Amino acid sequence: MADHSRTSATQHPYYPTSLALPGYDPANAMSQGRALATFFIPMTVIVGAAWLWARRVKVGTLGGGLSSWERFLVMWYVMCSALHIFFEGYYVTHAGTMHSSPDAFSILWREYALADSRYLLTPHPDPFVFSVELFTVLFVGPACALAAYLTGRRHPGRYVVQAGIATAHLCGVTSYFGTAMVESWEDGSAGWYGRWCRPEKVFVWGYLVGLNLPWLIVSLAVLWGAWRGVIENARVGGEVRTKRE
Repeated sequence: MADHSRTSATQHPYYPTSLALPGYDPANAMSQGRALATFFIPMTVIVGAAWLWARRVKVGTLGGGLSSWERFLVMWYVMCSALHIFFEGYYVTHAGTMHSSPDAFSILWREYALADSRYLLTPHPDPFVFSVELFTVLFVGPACALAAYLTGRRHPGRYVVQAGIATAHLCGVTSYFGTAMVESWEDGSAGWYGRWCRPEKVFVWGYLVGLNLPWLIVSLAVLWGAWRGVIENARVGGEVRTKRE
């Protein structure tokens, strides 16, 4: 975890400075670069394996390959599935204890908590964050694994699953940012990001925005693609029925 100077007596780098984290030990940390590498290297391997599978898979009666967008979606859903089930699943099963745990996942969560310390609240987790993460782990994560398979096989039902996941992601991200903004208005915080995020740009724009915005952008693109796919399937199906009649 990055070393951040502070003058508060609470002896932790998180905001608000009054946040109580009993048992927090700065020795249970790692450098910012190492923390990010610990997260992104395994994710790169997982996404790379998904890309290799998507590149080799053959679909359709002619045995053609997936389009670039389809290969991207396969990688996207595999990444989301791994992230939701394992990383966010760790939060759900360890909420309230990650502020003091020496586990690697706890250290990674503490790094991200510099942008949102709600993830470290103890002894009881933040109700909103925990509820969203629990839903994501139980339903959205497995749905992403299903979507990766259906997309790779061009299953006609893929659009329904894709649209459902995109809707869940959009609701989660907008609610996530929305709660931060509402709280900032209520307590008069200096920034739109509320009282839970450190004010440095790397945490506001790099962590809070940068690590969540892709789920907003990709979800909008997926919804548009799913809409077009459903319309096209309906058109083709209508033509087939017309010819049969």
